[in-house]
Amino acid sequence: MKFTKSLTWLVILVVAIGFIGCSDDDDDNPADNNSMQNYFDEITEIGDAYYTGGTKNVSSAALHEALGNGEEYFIIDYRSAEHFTGVGHIDADAYQNATIVNWAAGDLMDNLDQIPDGVKVANVCYSGQTASQATSILRLLGYDAYNVLFGMCGWTADTAVNLSKWANIEPGGQPLETDANELATEIAYPQARSDAGDVDGAIMELADAYFEGGTHNVSAAAVYEANSDNDDTNDYFVVNYFPESNYLAGHIPGAYRIPSNELTKEWLKYLPTDQPVVIYCWTGQTSSQVTSYLNVLGYDAYSMLYGVNTITDDPNVNGHEYSAPGQNYPVTDPQ
Repeated sequence: MKFTKSLTWLVILVVAIGFIGCSDDDDDNPADNNSMQNYFDEITEIGDAYYTGGTKNVSSAALHEALGNGEEYFIIDYRSAEHFTGVGHIDADAYQNATIVNWAAGDLMDNLDQIPDGVKVANVCYSGQTASQATSILRLLGYDAYNVLFGMCGWTADTAVNLSKWANIEPGGQPLETDANELATEIAYPQARSDAGDVDGAIMELADAYFEGGTHNVSAAAVYEANSDNDDTNDYFVVNYFPESNYLAGHIPGAYRIPSNELTKEWLKYLPTDQPVVIYCWTGQTSSQVTSYLNVLGYDAYSMLYGVNTITDDPNVNGHEYSAPGQNYPVTDPQ
């Protein structure tokens, strides 16, 4: 009897040790969260250098001249395949050393190996919004990338091609305030976690996840509606990216200002991680370059579509308005 009881306890002990051992093995699984590294500091080091130097854009006139002089450009068109082929695109055959491809933003990270080393990259879309978001990510990865200002609306006045994306913008006339709001509450930074093994791989992985979900844009009307509906749970944290004089002439009520060309990690400590952040500028193109960067860093950030152009045409507030190009640059025939 004693022997049977002793044998029973021995079996229980062996089984228990076995379960403990299995648990330890699971903790050592290389796929667990311990393999994820926070790249926030490394990415912001690159971002600080880029954004303090000014976001990168190229006018259609400057791009046309450079292409005409034989300068090599790799042009990425982010419009739909239907519009790219059906209504026309930049005619690379009209220039020397120009290549044009049609990619969705969600495919950008998968296609990087197609971009030749050392070549300038021109990103173009309908109005400069999506192309700007791609431009900033390519800049973080070391590419000499540019947004084509105002997209196809800057390349040609042919409304069949540019779809009147900018010509149809009308200011909504929403109220603005002139009192400055001071950023004072410091918040812990988010984490930009990846198991890629290096900062470039982390940026690619995080950017791919962002673009796959669709770029983050919001209209001025939606921002005003959310922030004035007496429901604090859906409010946007609004950031103005103007020079000081334009900010003081008028800004969205409650908007804080981060000085343009001064975006550094030190400013990011004021951005919330539990609330959507809206960045707005004059045209939505600079704010788009900031928006994709912030999403890579772990913020829930949105660019206000077409910027303050959708609110007012007061030149004291709005320092950059669209005007149709004085010249139509080469476009392919529709297919």
